[in-house]
Amino acid sequence: MKYDFEKMVDEVVGIYAKRKREKRKKGTRIVRGRAVTVSSQIEDYFARVIDDVLPNNKRGKKYGIMIDYPISFKPNKNSRTKTIYPDIMIVKASDGQKTVVGVIEFKVDLGYVSKDWIEKYNRRTSELCRIREVNYKENVGTPKSNPATLRITQKPKLKTCVLILSGYNDNRILDHLRKKVSRHFVLLPKSKSCRLDLHPNSHNYWAKELQCLIKKHTKQNDWRRFMKWLTTNFD
Repeated sequence: MKYDFEKMVDEVVGIYAKRKREKRKKGTRIVRGRAVTVSSQIEDYFARVIDDVLPNNKRGKKYGIMIDYPISFKPNKNSRTKTIYPDIMIVKASDGQKTVVGVIEFKVDLGYVSKDWIEKYNRRTSELCRIREVNYKENVGTPKSNPATLRITQKPKLKTCVLILSGYNDNRILDHLRKKVSRHFVLLPKSKSCRLDLHPNSHNYWAKELQCLIKKHTKQNDWRRFMKWLTTNFD
């Protein structure tokens, strides 16, 4: 496996550090006041981690990953068509048919999510588990974009989880999440023995120092649980 906990820490802190450097100086007379978002870059990084863990070309099954890809469906016969953008979808291709077998909701942290985000997530997940297929466009955003369908796995049941990078800046939502969402992982939880701000975007330390502090004070329990969830559910 190319990716382990320590490499993950180095990568995500490095992504934030690069953004900070870009913010400080854009040119001789150009300075950006707020840094550009890195959530999409970190989302892409974890898609690569998942891709590394998933098997491929095994018994004719090929896995693929779709990031922030629009899919449309009707929650029930009488409702309007609904379009959603799952953060990460795990898709299995077998016998010429693509089937969504896993959906991961990804958050860098919970600092800016709405108060009703958990309820919306649970409702959206329940709707996806009930339907049998969704519509999407292959090669979306290109002249070769074509309408197509994706099946939603029924047996085995669709695997879903919430993946949170950092437990810092949780807006007091994390405890509620633990009660309402059964499958969730906080990869960099708050340290109970250390009062330092160890969010990977912390401005209190240089990147190398922050990487070392996170590795020293962060428990890897949920990282291991997430790796196990991937390896046991997608064979």
